[in-house]
Amino acid sequence: MTREARFSNTIENILINTVADYALNCTDSLRKLEQVLRELHGCTQHKTIIKNTAWYRIEKASNLTRKEEVVLPYIVSGKNNKEISRYLNLSQKTVSCHRRSIYEKFKVNNLIGLYNTFCYMK
Repeated sequence: MTREARFSNTIENILINTVADYALNCTDSLRKLEQVLRELHGCTQHKTIIKNTAWYRIEKASNLTRKEEVVLPYIVSGKNNKEISRYLNLSQKTVSCHRRSIYEKFKVNNLIGLYNTFCYMK
């Protein structure tokens, strides 16, 4: 056995011993995960969405589509089409179409008109 071989074997042993101290017992972890998943599968999960009543009345009064209802809060918060498209994973053109449709439904030409509409509708 050469000196280099002994040196590399020693380093390998040190590394193996170090990693072994931090190794996880995979079978135990998998067993616990399966137990949690079985428990979750057995119970029923209810999803409750709570909306501001003023927003709800505004959306229903203007007959917005589901996508327009999703885009509207971003528009009102002042986000531009590029930012909204990143948040919602839509194309900028799609966001632009939704914005235009929202403006038409509220009978406004810009964001300031939309703000004014909200002030009077509340």
